[in-house]
Amino acid sequence: MKTSRIYGAASQRKIRENPYRLMDEIEGVGFLTAGRIALSVKDMRDVTPGTDVPADEAGVFIANPPYGERLDNTRAAHAVARQLGALQKRCPGWKLCAFSADLGFEKEYGRRATRRRRYYNGRIECEYRIFE
Repeated sequence: MKTSRIYGAASQRKIRENPYRLMDEIEGVGFLTAGRIALSVKDMRDVTPGTDVPADEAGVFIANPPYGERLDNTRAAHAVARQLGALQKRCPGWKLCAFSADLGFEKEYGRRATRRRRYYNGRIECEYRIFE
């Protein structure tokens, strides 16, 4: 079960406040997993290679940025896409996977996705983009 289904838009804030609540609310999440999640929930603008993520190992960032659909706020969605592009540049070797309906995402991100998959979030057509 996704945390967004349990906590809604406040997922990150609630997990930062008490990640160990996941043990009671999501089947299969134990103490060690909740602890790892607590260490990994962070604002992307604050991620530093060598401190927050290993500088010598590759990994994967997974993002579900705002689409700009609900509030018609495409400027904010594009700003997040640019920040995600900057994050991947700061962390060479890391992949970024983003689930978004924003048609301008790749342009704002700074490059085309390596792979794409089409999905729907309710009635909203989205793409799961992988940047390697």
